[in-house]
Amino acid sequence: MKRPTSGLVVVVWWAMALIFLARTGSAEVVDTQMVLLPPNPHLNQAFGYAVAVSGTNAVVGAPESALQIGGAYVYSKFGTNWIFQQQLVPVQATTNDLAGVAVAINNDLLAIGAPGFNTNPGTAGFGSVYIFQLTNGVWGEQARLTAPDGQRGDNFGVSIALSGQSVVIGSSFHSDLGATNNGAVYVFDLTAIGWQLSGKLLPTDLTNNSFFGQRVAISGETLIAGASSSIVGNANTFAIAPGAAYVYTRTNLAPFDAPWIFQQKLLPNDFNDGGQFGFSVAMDQDTALVGAPLTSEGGTVYTFLRNGNFWTNQTQLVPSDRTNGDAFGFSIALQGTRAVIGAVGKSSNNVSGVGAAYVFTQTNVFVGTNAIFTTNTVVAQTNTFSTTNAFAPTNSLTPPPTFLAQSNLFVSSDVFAANNVSAAPNGLELTNASATNGIENDGWFEQQELPQPQVSDNFQFGFSVGIGTQGILVGTPAAPIGRGTGAAYMFGGSESLLSIVSAT
Repeated sequence: MKRPTSGLVVVVWWAMALIFLARTGSAEVVDTQMVLLPPNPHLNQAFGYAVAVSGTNAVVGAPESALQIGGAYVYSKFGTNWIFQQQLVPVQATTNDLAGVAVAINNDLLAIGAPGFNTNPGTAGFGSVYIFQLTNGVWGEQARLTAPDGQRGDNFGVSIALSGQSVVIGSSFHSDLGATNNGAVYVFDLTAIGWQLSGKLLPTDLTNNSFFGQRVAISGETLIAGASSSIVGNANTFAIAPGAAYVYTRTNLAPFDAPWIFQQKLLPNDFNDGGQFGFSVAMDQDTALVGAPLTSEGGTVYTFLRNGNFWTNQTQLVPSDRTNGDAFGFSIALQGTRAVIGAVGKSSNNVSGVGAAYVFTQTNVFVGTNAIFTTNTVVAQTNTFSTTNAFAPTNSLTPPPTFLAQSNLFVSSDVFAANNVSAAPNGLELTNASATNGIENDGWFEQQELPQPQVSDNFQFGFSVGIGTQGILVGTPAAPIGRGTGAAYMFGGSESLLSIVSAT
């Protein structure tokens, strides 16, 4: 297993507020920073591998803690400070479970993915997801979810998303329909008798090594799942592993097992070989973002807008300083009209792998069938986040960008045509976006690049990102230098200066 190897002394980052130039516009500039650290830091725990934010609570995954049992740490905001609250270690977690590879939080529910979970040596990598609930200020374990048809090496729990009382779980190495590693997605709902499986999603066009479910997101009764290595093509166009994303909807939760209906397959409009479209996904109401971190230009994020029942490719998001190898789109989080995007491979000052994170804002938005116009509105939403990276079938952590490049891809003649994304009739074009600092992208503009707390080799800033009403959280599991303890950095607005508080 490729493990963190740094033996350097862990440096605790204390109290630094970074103030930089504000953009002359109405969008709030993110200009302050504080570091979140575990109260029991040690080397090789990969703290910050996954992050999520909901209101005044934040959760950080550390899948290599305690002999790779893993776990997660919860922080809460009091006044202007984020303070450590509780370490969560699933009761049934054992060595190599890697709990904390994926985390999600929504109000009083929190989920931790443990894709390495096994009940015996014959089920290594079976995977599980642990649900915690907040009661009287304490997070208590409520349930452990597993796939009813799980197999060894499925990595159930490699990605998770929460919305209301529903949890979406990716099992990207699941094999079904005669294929290998085509992937699957499971949805569970909390009912009067506990958590019940309400659906297993398995597109019929998946091929070997599609990795469907590697990333998932949900907003209300709509979910999206990425399949970053799927193959698409037709007589005129063929691309090897450009990737795809699948959108599903359901009408209501009554009964809880109301069927999930396939709505649309989203594809990149430029079919970049090996671009890994679908490696990251995010969704908020009628907007979806899909990352393709290995496009030849250095990574791209594609935005889609739903009008009625149709999704159309709105634009491509790219940072103003993008270069080859940046892996822009490695992680994505979306809330309302604001998105934060990680570029884990970005180099700085001739130092490789420093990483970066960018904030993009959408100005003029038309949503749904009624063409609702908003301007710089940040809508509170707690269920979007981006989990990070995936696991090899042996359940070992594979640092980027090695996992991104897939090999031995299965070529199938039964593939979708390049034009299979339905165009919405009378689609509304987004115009009149104003950007005085950054690149305008049909209503989206680059608001700013968040400052890296350290310029060091393989720092991996932006490995994971989360966004909420109270701040933006960026994970860097390699902090401080090399693959070390890890850290997560919280950024807020200038109106509420954040100061450091010891996690202990």
